[in-house]
Amino acid sequence: CSSDLLPCETLLPSNMKLTIFLLLLIKYTHAITAAVSFRAIGIGVTSRNATTKWYGKVFGLSLLTSVYLGGLPYFPWDEDIDYFPSGNGSAVVIIEWKDNPRRKVKNLPIRLQITVPDPVAAQAAVAANGGQALQNMTTQAKPGALYGKDPDGYLLELVKGPTTYLSLMGIGTSDLARKVDWWSKTTGMTLGPVN
Repeated sequence: CSSDLLPCETLLPSNMKLTIFLLLLIKYTHAITAAVSFRAIGIGVTSRNATTKWYGKVFGLSLLTSVYLGGLPYFPWDEDIDYFPSGNGSAVVIIEWKDNPRRKVKNLPIRLQITVPDPVAAQAAVAANGGQALQNMTTQAKPGALYGKDPDGYLLELVKGPTTYLSLMGIGTSDLARKVDWWSKTTGMTLGPVN
């Protein structure tokens, strides 16, 4: 298909249409600004309301808006856009799928690095509110980082910083070199340290 999605929309499954839409958005954003940056990550969850409340209570995220797209063919979900008030615009988009409520959303290979003033207190808050504190994990990238999991099993890397914000995201892959090459060609990002 060309960059115009209309001629081929009936040939593609809905998740492929969404992927193409997002890639085109990245492509044209890159062309216009000559730089690509991520300020948010969307995560699929078992309960949009419960997860929005959880991230608000544990990390102080505020609900910016709720978007109800579940009835639209290209966007089969509802979402809450939750932002870190002190995080210079960073956000987590909480997504509840409507096209397939049995879609896998637990324990996916996603890592959210959240910078917090006190990683010990943040890890304790994660555990005290239905998440999980993970012990005996170390990292070369961020010495002193602590880890936990949110109620849906997303890995949280808690690193020390002056304010609370989303500082990095990680996605699991079975072929690191291929994935790095794809992201580099698609967005212009360059390879950083490999740990």
